[in-house]
Amino acid sequence: MCTRKVAAPKSKTTSKSCHLVDTTETNMRGFWLLQQTVKRGLTEGETATALRPFYFAVHPDLFGRYPKEQSVNEESLKKLQEYLCTLQVGRQKVAPLSLVFYIRDTAAETKSQGRIRQVHIPLLSQCTHETVSTVLRVSNLPLDYISQLKPSERPPPWPSTVTTCHYPSARSVYEAYRVPGAETFRSSWKKRVSYDTLNGWLSGNRGKAQRLQQTFAPIRKETERLSAALKELMGVTDVKWACGWGVSQFRACLRSLLNLHEEYKHKYNIHGHTIVFGNETGVDLWGNISLGKDDITNNWLSLLQYVEHHQTALSRLPKLEQRLSSLLSDISIARSIHQPVVMATDYQQQLTKMIATVENYRATNPHSVVSGSLQGLQLVIECTTGPLIDSPSGRIHIPASCPGFLVIDFLNKHTDQAREIQNADHRTRDRRQRLVETCCGELGLQSLLADENISTEQFDSCCQRLLQAQTDIQEHLRDGQLRVTHFYTVMSDGEMCIPWNWKSA
Repeated sequence: MCTRKVAAPKSKTTSKSCHLVDTTETNMRGFWLLQQTVKRGLTEGETATALRPFYFAVHPDLFGRYPKEQSVNEESLKKLQEYLCTLQVGRQKVAPLSLVFYIRDTAAETKSQGRIRQVHIPLLSQCTHETVSTVLRVSNLPLDYISQLKPSERPPPWPSTVTTCHYPSARSVYEAYRVPGAETFRSSWKKRVSYDTLNGWLSGNRGKAQRLQQTFAPIRKETERLSAALKELMGVTDVKWACGWGVSQFRACLRSLLNLHEEYKHKYNIHGHTIVFGNETGVDLWGNISLGKDDITNNWLSLLQYVEHHQTALSRLPKLEQRLSSLLSDISIARSIHQPVVMATDYQQQLTKMIATVENYRATNPHSVVSGSLQGLQLVIECTTGPLIDSPSGRIHIPASCPGFLVIDFLNKHTDQAREIQNADHRTRDRRQRLVETCCGELGLQSLLADENISTEQFDSCCQRLLQAQTDIQEHLRDGQLRVTHFYTVMSDGEMCIPWNWKSA
């Protein structure tokens, strides 16, 4: 107990009243100290300034070409703002939260390529300062500003308004009024960020990954069984999952489709088609039947009954692609397999818009053409907005809304670079597959995958270092599922994600 006395006139009549004031003052100090010890008082301005680089990296307006990533970032930003607002008010405990963001790399060497990476941000702290630091650290963003805002270890002095005050120390008040479970959240987060090496992280998280794998193993088996049953009953060639959600939702969609088929199997015939569960319902640009994972089964039934009517737009695509190719020096028009599922009608509109744009520009500028032949190169027409980029595979990606003069100028400037990247990709593709097979065999992995934003050089470097560290990490990786990304995490199905540039002991 801390005691502070201020000289005052002695009086027997004031003893009882002073004791009453002391008790009230003690309670007020206790609650005030609680507020000061539980949360770091970052102002709204300090929080906004510290998170400014993060907002610039994840703002939904930057992902107009990626509707899925745009929707995820928009929803996650709302949850992050609610979390921070609740912390700043400080009236109630905030439940732990895990958010997913897609971040556009701002490095000079990657900006032109438009690479996007996915990060999982765990929000476990009841402290504003720690929460903002976590967001920046996991996103690999600078901590210069937030590091200057040191968390206050001692509250500012309480003004003395009574003659004699007896009040408990900050530690005793914290013990009496502390938020249940706060230490658990803090200790668990400190434990997570303490892993500086791959071996250390695997030692602390392999058990969790194994438990999740065992939990989801029956779900995976049921998913395989349901997929096989649908192929046999409906006569489809394949059933695919094209969403960022886990295997549990895939199983739910398979069950719904199976129930639908048992009730209405005489009302449609989709023999020979491929079914893809995506974000929209329709026929995609590959001719697959896309069933929206969030749509009701009645919408699925309407599509299945009239799927042949959607083939009209699909049949027009080859002629439109050939027309655009002839306008751009015989460049091959390719369809991306990595972008979100695109409906055939939407892709038809994109091609038509690009053809009209190029034709109008060439009509007004007959001398402005693509120099030389572009045979052997591939051009991908994407959604209406986005940058012009050279992909790691050598493909040129151009949005359908791009003006004609930019299309011609970009092709003239990036033809040689695209050919070099394409040739290098062809040479390394087989080598990469052999490297994956070697890693899986030597380390005992069930699977080894990489995110789309991991370049071939980064993936090769990571795999070679894994083989070199085989003696230290093999026991943690046996029968595991590994994905090369930019961060450490364990997915809900037990898949372990490690950064490509992980540190060794």
